[in-house]
Amino acid sequence: MFGGKDYYRIFDSLDDTDKILGLFRQTALGDFGVTSSLYGVSHSFHLALEKGFSHAIESWTDYPDRYLETCARRGLLDHEYAARHIIEQRKPIIWTEVPASSNATPAELARWELDNEFGMAVGISLPLTFGPHHGSGIGLSMSGKSANEVRALWEERGQALSRLCMSFDAAMRRVALPERFALTRREKDVLTFSVAGLSAQQIATHLGVTNRTIEGALSRARSKMGCANTTEAVAKAIIFGLI
Repeated sequence: MFGGKDYYRIFDSLDDTDKILGLFRQTALGDFGVTSSLYGVSHSFHLALEKGFSHAIESWTDYPDRYLETCARRGLLDHEYAARHIIEQRKPIIWTEVPASSNATPAELARWELDNEFGMAVGISLPLTFGPHHGSGIGLSMSGKSANEVRALWEERGQALSRLCMSFDAAMRRVALPERFALTRREKDVLTFSVAGLSAQQIATHLGVTNRTIEGALSRARSKMGCANTTEAVAKAIIFGLI
């Protein structure tokens, strides 16, 4: 319990992504002054850092549309220092620390200037659930607060804010990821058999269907999950708890 609120179990009764997002945004704004957020989950930090965040991160955000459109138009969506920091360092970062970071790239500094232009330069990014090469994180914009106010909030109530975000992360993994990919029972089955190393023909024989049926299910699963091959689809499905 934090301040009378049970952030540990706040999302337990919810089984709809929109309701989870709505409760998180309402609570984060009312209790901590968070004006908008971007939550992301990646099955491969290597791909996220190599190809860009937008290529290897599933995200949900209520950042202002015009801000995101401008980021995209200027080619800056994949260049956010705070996101790279929580992947590489696995530590929270207050956004105002970005300009002082000696390893910020020119594109990341350009993104920082854009953040200032849109009033998105004050906030904090937190690493959430992390595995060896995958995990999730969240960026919390606090427009209207000063950098000193954010630092004070983090020092005084950082534990409560972290607990809210971790509970939100658990709920999104439980509900939002399965909703986003919407794998059918057959698609889950063929991915599960693929984990054991069975070929499409072996899976077809086991299930009593044609090889074409299995190949079709694997193709649909890869397409839904945005994966280049079955190996990546299987890894993504396991990491995201889809099978």
